[in-house]
Amino acid sequence: MNYTYSKYYFWFFLLLLTLKTNAQFQILNQKRSVKLKFEVFNNLIIINGEINNQPKSFLLDTGVNKTVIFNSLSPQIDTTNIKEIRVMSLGNEKSVKAYLINATVNFKSFVNPKANLYYITDKDWQLSNKLGIDIDGIIGYDFFKNHMVKIDYTRKIIKLYNPKKFRRQLRRYHKTSFQINAGKPYLKAQLTTDQNTNKNLDLLIDLGASGSFWLIETDSIQKPIINYFDILGYGLNQPIFGYRSKANSAKIFGTKFKKPYYAFVPKSQINPASFKDGLVGAEILRRFKLFINYPENKLYTKPNKFIKDNFNYDKSGLILNYAGKTYTTVYRQKPYRNTQNLNKTPYDDLSSEKDTSSSFISVDNIIIIANIRPNSPASNTDLKIGDRILSINNKAISKYNSQEINQLFSQDGNPEIKLKIQRKNKRLKVKFRLKSIFE
Repeated sequence: MNYTYSKYYFWFFLLLLTLKTNAQFQILNQKRSVKLKFEVFNNLIIINGEINNQPKSFLLDTGVNKTVIFNSLSPQIDTTNIKEIRVMSLGNEKSVKAYLINATVNFKSFVNPKANLYYITDKDWQLSNKLGIDIDGIIGYDFFKNHMVKIDYTRKIIKLYNPKKFRRQLRRYHKTSFQINAGKPYLKAQLTTDQNTNKNLDLLIDLGASGSFWLIETDSIQKPIINYFDILGYGLNQPIFGYRSKANSAKIFGTKFKKPYYAFVPKSQINPASFKDGLVGAEILRRFKLFINYPENKLYTKPNKFIKDNFNYDKSGLILNYAGKTYTTVYRQKPYRNTQNLNKTPYDDLSSEKDTSSSFISVDNIIIIANIRPNSPASNTDLKIGDRILSINNKAISKYNSQEINQLFSQDGNPEIKLKIQRKNKRLKVKFRLKSIFE
């Protein structure tokens, strides 16, 4: 996966400071359940809700134990009389300033009237430029902790149940126990690599990680023999370096997967307190219908139609960043009739004069090369960090969403990729062929 957001994971380690409130999410009107629709973006779940009656979009992430919001709320919140805290990220970096506030958060009739929110104004923590779509916040533990939550990836529906009113028998589902540590759920799994078989791994259940597995370096978890070096993610400003490889097999939820891809993270690259043995991400979780029961520490899974999907990975070596949009006013041409020339051509009905009364706004995404993986197809071209991509395979970049770009750069075989880029005032054409590392 080549977009920074699709392969980069964010964890938040917040100081143990909370506002005094007993408020929590509740299903209003004594309903048995609440149904929500969601979108899937590079395996990540995006849900729409409200903060203080303002529409907002959230990334649903079991890998965070606090609800985090970003700079999109700045016109609505006065931070002068709010408690200031410090926030740290995945890497070993300096903390940044954040504010601890209370606000009403609701997803239809699933409401928390006084939710604790960690409001981060630092621009490096804005997810929108990593995801390529508007994201106002991340929600995890507070969403799950008191309810049974059903996630159906095929229908793109979440259903939240009052656990006291949940009567459904899940006999056809595989039941897995998990433990909650610091608001994050961990389960046991097995992964067989080219080094050894790692049994009873403690893996974080992470809906906010789009890949399959991460393994963290320990005495028993060693760097894979067959691998390629890559940027696995970002902390605040610094990249998290590691290696990608293919496991021989993985066994989880009573299901055995053959040759899934995984990331190996050297312990020098992360805060040691952030993990146990690693994580299982959404590339695995999306292949199941899920019932997640935090009150009883149980996860129920049943394979869905995605269970046999291939495991794909980026074969280009490009790491892209969404840097915003450009807005251009385009004026239509004034039509006119050539009544003087009887031998007129079809072009005579067109005028080069702008019609200022008839125009439209052209919106283009700004997609920048953030990094280039060493020894990759892209590294053997003239592409440079900072180049802006204008088109891929003769199709304007505005015609793609980030998920389509990921799929294009992860496709099977070794098709040719043609890019048109802008570097300062120059426009250049570059082409290369995708190349598989493991086959």
